[in-house]
Amino acid sequence: MKDFFFGNINKERIKNIYSIELNQLTDMAEKTDADYFTKQLNRLLTSVGGNLIVDHGSSMPSLYKLLNRTHSSEIGMVEIGARIDINDSVKATIECSLYLENGILNLRPHWCAYKDIRADEIISTLLVPLHENNLISKTFTIWSEGEAERFPEDIESQVSCLFSLSGYPYYSTSDDEQRMIRYKQEINSKMEKSKI
Repeated sequence: MKDFFFGNINKERIKNIYSIELNQLTDMAEKTDADYFTKQLNRLLTSVGGNLIVDHGSSMPSLYKLLNRTHSSEIGMVEIGARIDINDSVKATIECSLYLENGILNLRPHWCAYKDIRADEIISTLLVPLHENNLISKTFTIWSEGEAERFPEDIESQVSCLFSLSGYPYYSTSDDEQRMIRYKQEINSKMEKSKI
């Protein structure tokens, strides 16, 4: 399917499942303002039946570019869950679903905490943008049993929650404690800058 604004939208033949690459969204997001971009996202969601998979082939998706051009007030809910069908080399990857007025954007990158650098990417490319766009209070964790739980309020619990979802829980070793201090500083610094 060809969309006049976003370009090619992929469709699985057997199922009515539509997908798009994240960079297609972020490229267009950078060319327009949040009002227009948010309207176009909602229009696209309507045209694909209300559910769009957003693929990204790395562990460093530019979620912040997408969120910076999507009105936070138009995002009613965020769900963060684990998937085991994205990368067979790891226990699980994390997905993030954004609920807009006309449907759900289901972001499926390769977020995983199997080593320190990948864990750092979860913080910088998922948790930080959620904080910067004031979406933490709208965020829920979806556990493997399908149970939805409100995302924790404090940063340390948020980090632990994300790492647990990815199958590589946070441990309180001295190295991990130093990383946690760094994560808190990064998030707090970004939050201070966003207030300016």
